[in-house]
Order: sequence, then C-alpha cells, then structure tokens
Amino acid sequence: MRFIPFLFLISACAITSSSQTGPNGRPIHYIDGTSAGVAYDTAGRLCPNGYDILGNPEQTSIMDYEMTIECR
Repeated sequence: MRFIPFLFLISACAITSSSQTGPNGRPIHYIDGTSAGVAYDTAGRLCPNGYDILGNPEQTSIMDYEMTIECR
C-alpha cells in the first residue's frame, strides 16, 4: 500500500520547456508527460485559448509521452 501514493504522483507528472517562440510569434512548449492524458492536460493548462500540435506526439516508452505545442 505504501507504493500507491508514490505511483499516483508519478502518473501525474509532466516536464515542460517553453523557451521558444514559434513562427507565428506565439509561445512553443515541449511537454514530456508520463502519459498522453497528462501531456494533453498540461497543454490545456499552458494554453487556455487552445493550441496547435507541432510535429507528431509520440509515446517513447511505457511512461513517457512527448509532444510539442504552439499556443493560439
């Protein structure tokens, strides 16, 4: 039972990087989440007015989902 809270914290994590500006002058964010759901939730919080996905989101391992977005 001790592992359940720890696993819950891991499942809700996303690492973001947002040091770039896209070709349209809008912020670009790279999101590395533990699942697609976490990555898309993070994208929604980072870009409350919506976002465009740049490239192809990808599941790179069992607990690693990567995507790059540009806020609208």
